[in-house]
Amino acid sequence: MKAIILAGGNGTKLWPYTETMSKATIPVANRPVIRILVEELKKYNLEIYIIVGYLKEDVRYALRGIDGINYIEIDRQYGTARVLLDSLKLIPQDDLLVLYGDILVHPKDLERFIQKAEGLRLASLISPLDGEEPQNWICARLRGDRITSIEGHPRSGTHRVCGVYFIGKEFLSYVEKTPSFMRNVPVGGMPPQEVELAQSFQIMIEEGLNVYAVETEGFFVDIDKPWHILEANRRYIEFLCNSIGENVIPDGSTVSQEAYIKGKIVLGKNSHIGPRVVIMDNLIVGDNTTITNGAIFTGPSIVGDLFLRYILKLNLPPLNI
Repeated sequence: MKAIILAGGNGTKLWPYTETMSKATIPVANRPVIRILVEELKKYNLEIYIIVGYLKEDVRYALRGIDGINYIEIDRQYGTARVLLDSLKLIPQDDLLVLYGDILVHPKDLERFIQKAEGLRLASLISPLDGEEPQNWICARLRGDRITSIEGHPRSGTHRVCGVYFIGKEFLSYVEKTPSFMRNVPVGGMPPQEVELAQSFQIMIEEGLNVYAVETEGFFVDIDKPWHILEANRRYIEFLCNSIGENVIPDGSTVSQEAYIKGKIVLGKNSHIGPRVVIMDNLIVGDNTTITNGAIFTGPSIVGDLFLRYILKLNLPPLNI
């Protein structure tokens, strides 16, 4: 199985951030989102290909130090299905795990999908809308564990597709049938002129193939618009902080006995928590950081390489996006 990450898009809906960075390199907990994805995929001994185009140098820089990555440059953007087909001319045919490079997926959900998908042969990761407007997403209709329809920006729906697909090599020819824009849209819909991979799967469904759904159980964020950057950071910081098993205080770092700490903490090198600090939840502190004299943390947080003091309160209100 080969993993192909599509990371060459212009990301126009993320303007102005994508004026100076690829959308796949948007920082989440101070790490490029594509690096988080690639580091998870490396656990499964996959041959990884990254499709780059717009600001391709940023993607390479974001993944520096990770061995075993193959890059394919695509100069022009035609849409996800067209880019995939063009890249396949340079890759030996195999089963494909296809992922969009600007998504944040819970590691357990990615693991479940990889474990199940090879046996299913055609599959898509889907996520409950949970109150989000279906008009903002490409959505899937389900019957049991099968997808019966994929529709662009419908007026109703329960699940959205996540940009994580498995395509058995025997079905790759169906991607070649994809039209120049998303056909399965509601009346009045105005899809962009892009050869969309979701439409490829809709063609497979229309021709009688079984496309299976694997539903997320944890967080999923498609960093599609600027406010999704906030959502992705919130979700991932909560995940990292909730994963802390025990306090970590390396040699050379200190915690004052006068600090009030209710959660667990992980300190970096040469970092210090001083007197009158209040920590009500789990906290990750990077290197060379001092927190002292009344700083208050009321929710899970990650801070680093700074100096905090004098009744600074960091509060994480409930997420409402």
